Amino acid sequence: MSGSRDPAVSLATNRPAQGLEKGNKKWRRFDREIQMARLRVLFVTVDYPPLIGGMSEHAYGIVKGLRDQGEEVFVLAPRPDGALRGDSIRSEERIYRYPLLNSPILRILVLSYFILMLLLRHRIRVVLNNTWSPCGISTYLVSRLLRIHYFIHAHGLDVLEPRRSAFWRSWMIRVMRHSDRILPVSRFTAEKILRLGIPKEAVTILSNGIDPARWLESKKSSGLLQRDSLQGKRIILSVSRLVKRKGHDLILRAVERLSGEFPDLVYLIVGDGPERERLESLAKGLHLDGRVIFTGYVKSEDLPAIYSACDLFVLTPAEIRDQGDVEGFGIVFLEAGIMGKAVIGSRSGGIEDAVAHEQTGLLIPSGDQDALEQALRTLLHERAYCSQLGQNGKERVLKDYTWSRVAAHLRTIISCHAGQRGK
Repeated sequence: MSGSRDPAVSLATNRPAQGLEKGNKKWRRFDREIQMARLRVLFVTVDYPPLIGGMSEHAYGIVKGLRDQGEEVFVLAPRPDGALRGDSIRSEERIYRYPLLNSPILRILVLSYFILMLLLRHRIRVVLNNTWSPCGISTYLVSRLLRIHYFIHAHGLDVLEPRRSAFWRSWMIRVMRHSDRILPVSRFTAEKILRLGIPKEAVTILSNGIDPARWLESKKSSGLLQRDSLQGKRIILSVSRLVKRKGHDLILRAVERLSGEFPDLVYLIVGDGPERERLESLAKGLHLDGRVIFTGYVKSEDLPAIYSACDLFVLTPAEIRDQGDVEGFGIVFLEAGIMGKAVIGSRSGGIEDAVAHEQTGLLIPSGDQDALEQALRTLLHERAYCSQLGQNGKERVLKDYTWSRVAAHLRTIISCHAGQRGK
C-alpha cells in the first residue's frame, strides 16, 4: 500500500506539490474528484478528551476538523479510568472506549480486537492511528486479516523513545513500512523517521493546528489575573507541563538577571508536573518572590484570557537525548500566536516549524542563557517590534495552522491512497 508518491502534498510542507497548485486546471479537476467522496474513517488513539495534553489536543483537533468537513469519523479511545468494562458509545459522537491495560502485549491484543470489531460493524476500511504503538501495531495486525488502508501520525517522543529497544524499534519500522503514509508533525520528526530507513516517498509532514474560534471568541476572564501582584506588570508567560526538558530553569535565571533592568517584570508559569517543587525551590533561591507565580493546572477555557494578558510568551525546551525526550512541535507557540503574542523559543525538536524566526518570534540556541536574556531584553524594550511579531504570528496561524486546514490536507492524502467513494 505504501511506496507511491503522494500527488497532492510534498514532504517539506502541507501545501500542494508542484503541478497541483490551486487555481490550475489539474488541481481543480483533482479537487472536484475528491470532494465527491465522503470518507468513513476510524481514528485510534491512546489520548483523547477528557485526558489532557498535546497528544489529546492533536487527536481531538484532527477528528473535529474532519467531521467539520462532513466526513464520518469513528473514534476509538481509552477509558480515562482504564476500567475493565465493555465498550460504550456516545452515539451522537461515535466515540468508543476501550480499557487501557498496563501490559503492553495485552494492550495491543485488546485494542486489535476492538479495531477489528469496529471495522466489521461499520464497514470501515481507513484507519488513522495517533501513534505507531499501540495503535499502529494493533492496526497492522488487523491489516493481516482485512484489506484496509492505515496511516500513522508521528509526534516526536513516540519515534525517539523506541530506539533504545531493538525489539520495539523493529516493530516501529515494520508498522511504518506497511502503512499507506506516515504523517510526522514537523521536519524534525520526519528526519528521524527517514533515518530509520523509511523511504521519503512514504512520509508527508502534517503539522499541528488549533481551533481559532476557541481562542478568538472566548469571552471568559480569569480570576488569576485579578491578583494585585499582576496589576500594572509586564508579564512573560510559559504554558506547559513542568517537566525537565521544558527549560523553565533557564527562564527563571534570565528573569533574575533582568530584574534590575525591568523592575515591573513578572514571570507567570502555567501548568503542573514533577518538576514543580524543584522549580519553586530554584525561584526561592534566586530571590524571585513576587516576580514568579506558579498557577498549577489551569482549565483550558481560562487560557485565552491568560494569553491575552501577557506581554510575550517564552518556552525554551531542550532535547534530553539519553531519554529520547524532545519537543516534537510545540503547539503552545501556535496558541500564543493566535492571541497575537510574540514568542521566544529554542532551536530544539520541531519548534523551528512552530516559530518563524524574526517573523513571529525569536529562536535561540538550545540552553543558551545569554541568548535568552538578549532575546527577552530586545522584545521588552522594543514594544512595537514585539507587537508586530505577535500580529505576524496571528496571521500565520490563521493562514496555515488551523485544524480545518490540516484536516483538508489530511483528507486529500487519504483520498489519494484509499480512493473510496460514498462509503
